[in-house]
Amino acid sequence: MKAAIALVSILMLSSQTSAEEARQVRQGQPVAVTSDLAYLLFREDPRQGPGDFEYVLARELQKTILPLDHVAAPPQFDAQASLIRTDARYPYVNDAGQKSYLLAVPPGVYSIVAVTYKRMPAIGTCLCMGTVRFEARAGMLNDLGYLLGAIEDKPSRLPELASYTGSLDWTHTTPALALMTVRPSTDEMGAPSSLRTLPRTRAKYAAAGKFPNYFRTMINRVPPIAGVLAYEGDRAINPQVPER
Repeated sequence: MKAAIALVSILMLSSQTSAEEARQVRQGQPVAVTSDLAYLLFREDPRQGPGDFEYVLARELQKTILPLDHVAAPPQFDAQASLIRTDARYPYVNDAGQKSYLLAVPPGVYSIVAVTYKRMPAIGTCLCMGTVRFEARAGMLNDLGYLLGAIEDKPSRLPELASYTGSLDWTHTTPALALMTVRPSTDEMGAPSSLRTLPRTRAKYAAAGKFPNYFRTMINRVPPIAGVLAYEGDRAINPQVPER
């Protein structure tokens, strides 16, 4: 992997897709399930702000999530070819302030490696001190639940992030340090009506450990998530896996 990466080398979400490409599906565009394609659905909580946050996903080199260890393995990815940045300007559904986004991606294991704010012309905040990964299954609508973003020096109305924001002393950092978390999918989270006929699976998150700051930007980590991600000191762990 390269030690640094420029924004132009990110795999931006294009209008076409193949086994090695990804795209963000916009409202009204057709959706067809194929054996070499996985769809990723995530929602935005309107309490976090009007479409301010975007996320960078990395397709890891392994094809499936390996048996988990107590201490989370770091994500291994090709930083020059496997990064996907979402675009908050183009939701798949925008219904009374409830926005949902849809990505068409090659199947495999993905980790969320960065979060950015208001289309900053850089990769944003690297989640290289601890994050989450999931498997995108081919031929399926993979429901990620909610992806939730916040700025650390401003109070957040999101219950998952409220205790991690608004209390910092360095309130004039530019650009502001962002953080994010996930709200895993549940049976109560309905899919958009246009996607309800697709075979659907709930994404199962697991912890991903520390990785180098390849992006040479600010660093942060995903806060603990019950049953998914915890920390022992500065080590990300899978809390559901006992230590040997």
